[in-house]
Amino acid sequence: MKILLLGCGNMGAFYDFDNDQVLTYAKAFSLHTDWQISLFDTNSQHLSMVGRRYGFEQLSALEDVNFSRFDVVCIATSTPTHFTFLSKALTAKVPVIVCEKPISTKANELAELEVAYKNGSSKVMVNYIRRFQPAYGELKKRLHEYISEESIQSIRFNYKKGLLNNASHGLDILQFLLATRFQFQNSNILEMVYDVFNDDPTTSCIIPQDGYLLELIGHPNTTNAIFDITVTFQTKRLLILDGGNTIRIEENNGTGSVVYSANNAIHNYMIPVIEHLEKLINTPTMTDNFQESLELNRHLLLLLNEHHT
Repeated sequence: MKILLLGCGNMGAFYDFDNDQVLTYAKAFSLHTDWQISLFDTNSQHLSMVGRRYGFEQLSALEDVNFSRFDVVCIATSTPTHFTFLSKALTAKVPVIVCEKPISTKANELAELEVAYKNGSSKVMVNYIRRFQPAYGELKKRLHEYISEESIQSIRFNYKKGLLNNASHGLDILQFLLATRFQFQNSNILEMVYDVFNDDPTTSCIIPQDGYLLELIGHPNTTNAIFDITVTFQTKRLLILDGGNTIRIEENNGTGSVVYSANNAIHNYMIPVIEHLEKLINTPTMTDNFQESLELNRHLLLLLNEHHT
């Protein structure tokens, strides 16, 4: 398999460069010794470091690179570049494209990409990592039993570092687990702080759903790791803690008795991501998550724009 990896920053290569975990595309791809990996980054020092470490082909420029010769194009570059690279890969009909989130911070780019996607033949996998982990696949099966028997009472999600960049992670895994698409009408924004990204504020808001409230609690200007979700049912309570690494279901009766738990749920998280990529390639009937991710991206942009207007 021929793979083009665009970008060797944190997600591309450096989150696990000096440890034994598998948290990046580069290290996960390197485990497949029969794959041919070509690497591009505008930072020549990073390109050289990663290329030498894993023995990847190093591309110093993309002007003459034919995207159509690759089975997979993986976009791990900064968000403003996603549109250009996605457009090139879709035009070249690359069989599988992997893109980091968010897809874009511009509504017009989302619209153009949607048209190109629908008119093309590529599968596009947006890397919301948690939905590809086995622990979350198992959790989805367990929650299906609760959802069929009792209603959701409330959802609360604590996060930091941008509505598009990080709150979208929590919203995506909730939609995956609960087999739903959230409604964003009548949302009430409580606070917006541009603390990390100049186009993506850390936002606190209340988003009414059918029968319950979805609360997003942003924590701007904090150095603490914050990514915690609580879904309260009539008799049970789901807790996703420690950035998603710990999963717990408790009795919602005052005792807090644990009825299910899973630890290390996102340990070596890039391995299942790449396994899912392989399945997309080898299973023609298997669908991707691009349309769902694009819709979520669009809803969050509208939420921000409505607040500003």
